[in-house]
Amino acid sequence: MRSLICCGFLVFLVALGCGQQARESARHVTSSPEVVSHNYLADSSAEGYSANNGYLAEPEGRDLADRDTYRKGAVVGMVAPDEAAVDSESSGAVEARRVSNTQSVESPKIIYTAEVSLRVDDFDQAQEDIKALVEQANGYVAKSSLQRNTGSSRWATWTLRVPSGRYSSVLDRFDDLGLVESRSESADDVTRQYIDLTARRDNFARLEARLIDLLEKRDGKIEEVIKVEKELARVRTEIERISGELRYLTNRVGYSTINLSVREEREFVHQEEPTLVAEISQTWNGSLANLSDFGERLLLGFIAVFPWLVTASVVIVPLAFLASLRRRKAVAAAK
Repeated sequence: MRSLICCGFLVFLVALGCGQQARESARHVTSSPEVVSHNYLADSSAEGYSANNGYLAEPEGRDLADRDTYRKGAVVGMVAPDEAAVDSESSGAVEARRVSNTQSVESPKIIYTAEVSLRVDDFDQAQEDIKALVEQANGYVAKSSLQRNTGSSRWATWTLRVPSGRYSSVLDRFDDLGLVESRSESADDVTRQYIDLTARRDNFARLEARLIDLLEKRDGKIEEVIKVEKELARVRTEIERISGELRYLTNRVGYSTINLSVREEREFVHQEEPTLVAEISQTWNGSLANLSDFGERLLLGFIAVFPWLVTASVVIVPLAFLASLRRRKAVAAAK
């Protein structure tokens, strides 16, 4: 009987121990998320995670740019996906506007100039073709010059202004008009000059607005008002001058210049040496021509002098007659 009681007591102790172990296991399982979370925070804090605010802290040893990038990435990673998408789209829109403005300001302003030498067979037809080509390109002839020596071929120089968008196509069309003997091109980038002039004009325009505002208030003395008016006149003069330079650059950029030289090609005709008979005939004909020319000039000279001779005879003949009469009387008296 006593043995049975002891065995039952031992079984009770074993069961009690198993239940206590089960409760300890359950308590351990229940508290395990806190342990895991605690370990996660501890491990993450070593990588820059802060348990106080829930954001990634700035890693040590980074410069300011890297810290900003790191902080922005952490914030985007912690906020809601919709907010991150909105921030990303806003940044993209701002960047797109910035790139668009930069491209607008820095659009190249280039002046194109070309020198072309052209040889043609039909000079008259070439002139017509050049004029038609320039008209088709919506350009104009700024200057032209035609020269020709006796017995030689003709040549001309043209200064053509064509829109920059059709500059290359016009140059390529010269191959259809004749033989292009030489061709050179140059490009002058005036973007910086254009931007500087635009900025100066805008600054003067703002100064003009402030001066006009001062004149409208009229709070100062007459001397001060006169000074403001003089300064306003000077500013407006500068604005007009800069605007003129900008218009000139705009015209040079909008219309390219082509300096064209056109030369007529003529076949060389070999002249045979003249014979003796031909030389004698040529000399005799030349002498007759000179004699005829001399006779013509002599006749023309006499006709030119004849009125003067008539006028002189009207005066000289009576005087001579009176002088002769006096001499006769003197001779008769002497006898």
